[in-house]
Amino acid sequence: MSSIPSSATISSEPVIHKYSIDIEVPKEKNLHQLVEKGCLKDPKKVIFTQIDGEEEESLTGEDLSEGSAELGKALRKRGLKKGDKVTICMENHLHFPIIMLATLRNGAIVHLVNPGSVEVDISQQLKAAKPRFVFYSSKVTYSIQEIAPNLTSVDAAFLMNTKQLGLLLEEGKADKGNPPLVGGDSDPAFLVYSSGTTGNPKGILLSHRSLIFSVTSYKRLINLEPNDILLNILSFSHLGSTGVILSSLSTGSRMVFKSWVMNFDLADYIQILGKYHVNVLPMSPYIGLFFLKHPKVVNKELGNVKTVILGSAPVSAEMMKNLMNALPQANIIEGYGQAEAPLMTHCTLKGVWKPGSCGKVAPFYESKIVNPSGSLAEPGEQGLVHVRGPQIMNGYLNPEENNGQMVDSDGWLNTGDLGYYDEDGFYFIVDRSKEIIKWKDKQISPVELEHILNKHPAVLDAVVVAKQDTEDGQVPVAFVVKMSSHQDLKEEELRKFVDDQVEDWKKLRGGVRFVDSIPKTVTGKPRRGVMREKLVSQ
Repeated sequence: MSSIPSSATISSEPVIHKYSIDIEVPKEKNLHQLVEKGCLKDPKKVIFTQIDGEEEESLTGEDLSEGSAELGKALRKRGLKKGDKVTICMENHLHFPIIMLATLRNGAIVHLVNPGSVEVDISQQLKAAKPRFVFYSSKVTYSIQEIAPNLTSVDAAFLMNTKQLGLLLEEGKADKGNPPLVGGDSDPAFLVYSSGTTGNPKGILLSHRSLIFSVTSYKRLINLEPNDILLNILSFSHLGSTGVILSSLSTGSRMVFKSWVMNFDLADYIQILGKYHVNVLPMSPYIGLFFLKHPKVVNKELGNVKTVILGSAPVSAEMMKNLMNALPQANIIEGYGQAEAPLMTHCTLKGVWKPGSCGKVAPFYESKIVNPSGSLAEPGEQGLVHVRGPQIMNGYLNPEENNGQMVDSDGWLNTGDLGYYDEDGFYFIVDRSKEIIKWKDKQISPVELEHILNKHPAVLDAVVVAKQDTEDGQVPVAFVVKMSSHQDLKEEELRKFVDDQVEDWKKLRGGVRFVDSIPKTVTGKPRRGVMREKLVSQ
């Protein structure tokens, strides 16, 4: 893909960056319109494939269009109206896009809940969302059947399987005609939750307009085409994964996926890559690191891949270089964004990458850095990253959850991330401002130390958090998972490995703790809050 020219003039003065590229402003008002148009480009084409071991099931564009229309009528007949919420709490399944589009065409809000969450988290989200209908799978039957009867908002909770879907579709078929689309534009389309890496997840309302612009930008940036085949590794309950689904469906591409993705199995995915000739691979840096630790696999099985999209967590310069070397034929893209500002606010593209940078501003967004004094930062000056555009969230479900991260009167969202830009308009993310470790008068980025730790051949995974210290304020502590073949790794060796590569004030003064695993969010981010609690309890 050719480089995207910036409309911002290269300057050493403080600037607001905005990109101007050859991209058409979307005309659709309802997200359902955008998706169905892509699905029906070739109605008989398989566009959605679920893989379970040796078995597979698929949907054509026609299947999805007709199924979502019938289910939409059934839900409407049962009382679903504009602004109601429909909860989907199930593992990845063919039913997911049918439920999603049926909800959207009625002007209702799709509420995504991670089926891998503990019961108390599922309960809290359902109580806050107050859904009209709940669709769930057998894996969360106990949790939903315990929770739903106590929620006065819930008219019905459906244990989804082929039989149940068939019954609902029959209800819809009995209602002749096709009701008009309801809602769109600034109306809420999705209720999603933040990752909860630093605290309790927050409910975020995203409009049709937000996701229409986000998907349009995403497809342009990754150069998605109808003949492409994507492998979606993430849980559909995560916005990034749903964004991949919306992008694939609205393009008329084919997406393949596994039903249960809570445990990454390299062998399974290698088989899928080869069998289905996957050429577009969205994944988290955690999965990218996994692939790089198995170079023979990369060389043999990823030869067809034309695009790799990395997101949901910071990507080290070394990982980007290694992936570029391992996959010279592919466009390796790092996307930066968050649930409040989907899907990518900044991204790297082939030929316009700088080591350590998350790239330039993505289509339809503007970006600026605000320094501690509240003024626009100059090139190289650190401050908080702010973004603005039609993709920005409507707001939090509970306005009291703002906690300083909010949209101001001019439409600027404070991301809460510390970063800077250079004179060419490339952005660099230092860390989450609330995650920075404050040692005396110095600031330490946990991500920087984690990147160094992960370079050690004996380290499978690592996370760094702050430990309170009476003399120095805070010191960094590393939690490390050893490779199975290097169980003899000692703390002293690892501390020296890190300390030899950093300034004195960045050393691992809090030590190293070896653990069997590091808890992750559904996107592969380390749950730092959990590790801090573990540190306190020790």
